[in-house]
Amino acid sequence: MLSEHSASVKKAYSEVVRISQDPEAWELYEAREKALKDMNSVRASARKIGREEGREENKRITAENFLKMGLSIEQVAQGVVLSVDEVIKIKENMRGV
Repeated sequence: MLSEHSASVKKAYSEVVRISQDPEAWELYEAREKALKDMNSVRASARKIGREEGREENKRITAENFLKMGLSIEQVAQGVVLSVDEVIKIKENMRGV
């Protein structure tokens, strides 16, 4: 097993040496690395946005449930940590549905 790793490491090292000596190959390598980093950044950003949207959706659903239970707009705003105006909009949208 160790010999397999050793052979793999030697092969990888040889490839790195080859690429580092070929300007065109090195440029391709750097471009691929940048593309991978950019893609990971976009994914991280999308996850963050998705979590934020999920939290907002959860607040909206909780506010609707509180309103259905008969809590006042002010109580809902305080309980869900929304502004009174936001709760009023949620209540108005509930009537429209």
